[in-house]
Amino acid sequence: MTEVLAFLAAPFAACVLLASILGYFGIHVILRRVIFVDLALAQIAALGALVGFLRGHEPGSVASLVYSFCAALFGAAIFSWTRRRRERVPQEAIIGITFVVASALSIDTHFTTSISSSRSANRPPPQRIRKKCTCFATRRRLLRPPYAAYV
Repeated sequence: MTEVLAFLAAPFAACVLLASILGYFGIHVILRRVIFVDLALAQIAALGALVGFLRGHEPGSVASLVYSFCAALFGAAIFSWTRRRRERVPQEAIIGITFVVASALSIDTHFTTSISSSRSANRPPPQRIRKKCTCFATRRRLLRPPYAAYV
């Protein structure tokens, strides 16, 4: 039993220390009203990693990590620059807009590269699969013109 306590003493001390430090940081994040800055920076870093992948670097390589880190630094610089300015738009809105734009760019870039890579492999583009309707009521509703409800 004492061996287990001796083994778990260091992780327990680390947990107590991290809980106190992160609690302190959390209070400052809430007071500064930049709650979602971590999500936005993570999405910007993912976009940087995707750009590194598009430039020919393997995911997880040092070059890909450098792209990701530089994108996160760029995002942090933008957030600190907008914090210093006194504008009508609150910084939380700027952070939210940045998160949405970075995630949309990531999705769009990933989608376009996956479509172009599937077409470059001499395969036809994916076709839409139509399900055969087995329910009579659903078939009748699908075959009925949309204006028939108003007649």
